[in-house]
Amino acid sequence: MKFIVEHNIFDIQDINDQFMTPLISEKRMLKNWLRLADKHDIELYTNASLQEQDAIENMARYMILETKQDVDEFWAKTGLREREARRIQNEEFVEQYKIQQKQLMQPVEESEHPLGYKMDYVKMTEHMMENY
Repeated sequence: MKFIVEHNIFDIQDINDQFMTPLISEKRMLKNWLRLADKHDIELYTNASLQEQDAIENMARYMILETKQDVDEFWAKTGLREREARRIQNEEFVEQYKIQQKQLMQPVEESEHPLGYKMDYVKMTEHMMENY
């Protein structure tokens, strides 16, 4: 309103244009973070909690996202990709652990190791110590 009065704009159409132009531009910019996003990023976003979705939307409001590269960098900063990678890594670890536990439940042959452990268990433990 101050801008309109200071610049002596009296035509109704000009006033509407002055009011709508920043809103249209802002709306277009806000949609780029979804419109230009990869399918995988959109899937991660829709699977996120409502609080996370709100936080991502708020984050998008403060960034200029005009190109596909801008949008890719934006999604890389949301943390959703890293969380998904950790989830997959944890699932793989749990699956490996279950397989190893099944192997350990087999009867122990004392002749294989002086302490009564199967050599598979010893190798698995050594492998786990090397990787973690």
